[in-house]
Amino acid sequence: MPEEWIRALVADFGSECRERLRVSDTEASISLPVAKLVETFGARWKLSPRLHPEYPLPEARVRPDYAVETSGRITGFLELKAPGTTSRPTASRSGTGSSRS
Repeated sequence: MPEEWIRALVADFGSECRERLRVSDTEASISLPVAKLVETFGARWKLSPRLHPEYPLPEARVRPDYAVETSGRITGFLELKAPGTTSRPTASRSGTGSSRS
């Protein structure tokens, strides 16, 4: 069973996302709760993650919503998707690589 702090953190995250998505169903709506979740979770293990929004990766011709930095190094990337949006790349006119389901 997860520790109580994890349950509370995830419950708070879910509540905040639900409230924000009530007003707007875009990925930007959940951006702040996701950042808070990552930073709070990482801080628990003294990782002090920093999120860098819209991080360019020119060699891959993409720009993830966030790069995650820990200990001065980029250690991962986050790509947020609005509810109902697929993460499978498709050929779309907008060139975003995603489409609504």
